[in-house]
Amino acid sequence: MKQNQKFKIYMKTKITAILVVAMIFGSKVATAQFKYGLKAGFNASNVSLDNVSSRSEKYGYHLAGFVEIPMIKNFMDFNPELGYNVKGTSFELLNQKRKLNMNYVDLMLPLSFKLKEIDLQVGPFTSVLVTKPTYKISNEAKIKAEGFKKFDAGLLIGLNYNFDMFFIGLRYNQGFVNLNDSPNTNFLGKGKSALGQVSIGYKF
Repeated sequence: MKQNQKFKIYMKTKITAILVVAMIFGSKVATAQFKYGLKAGFNASNVSLDNVSSRSEKYGYHLAGFVEIPMIKNFMDFNPELGYNVKGTSFELLNQKRKLNMNYVDLMLPLSFKLKEIDLQVGPFTSVLVTKPTYKISNEAKIKAEGFKKFDAGLLIGLNYNFDMFFIGLRYNQGFVNLNDSPNTNFLGKGKSALGQVSIGYKF
């Protein structure tokens, strides 16, 4: 009986401690000053097709929404972001200029370190193709581009310059996945994504 009573007391004490910690943590999260925001801007993207020497950037745009979650006051935030990105690359093959169009939804999970007016961001991202990739060959109609993976993932680094509720952002995303994974397009070589962005955003 004594052992059972001791065990019950131990369990009650442990549960009480867990509840107290949960309440403290919950109250901090509840009182944390979350910020929400929107951003949009210009993309310069590329795919490193190893067997194509005449590659150049493809220009596009991005739209995104994000949350700014305080982690360490006045030092570090967590900034999950969901965005739509127009990506791809341009290259020349068989004396024909080709433009590869690839549209993604990106989930970005950076940590943001506050340096006065500047936020330095670094973290992982993952991407999902949401439209069929297409080639644009010279002035001809677009045709489907087969053999490219639907998923990408990598690392991002960037910075935001803040003034009041607005900010200007610069970011670079480097993919780690070989997007070209088909016997029909292996002659192009392995291809990893790269993306540069310039953004204007607003925090609510």
